Amino acid sequence: KCEGMAENLNKAILFAEMNALENILYRGIPGSNQEAPLIPDELDAYKKNQLVLDNLVFRNGYKNYITGSEIIERHDANGIFVVQKVTFDIPALKKYLENNNIIRKFGL
Repeated sequence: KCEGMAENLNKAILFAEMNALENILYRGIPGSNQEAPLIPDELDAYKKNQLVLDNLVFRNGYKNYITGSEIIERHDANGIFVVQKVTFDIPALKKYLENNNIIRKFGL
């Protein structure tokens, strides 16, 4: 689950989805099967692969890896606030990161 807030519903959902992605990539999700981040060093990865990461995170490339996204809660006060349940195809996302030399393949 992730949260997003914006002036309209579409942007609030977008921010929640991006928040979920950034947690998976750079922080990990405690209590899940993805507790460790996929990218352990955000700054180093961004320095070496800025274009690839920008396309993934900020230019909606991550949408190729979303398997589900649904609103759990919505509040309309001073903008729109949503709690969004977002699921990702982690193996496919990991493969994308490996193929673009952002992370190393397991065992290498």
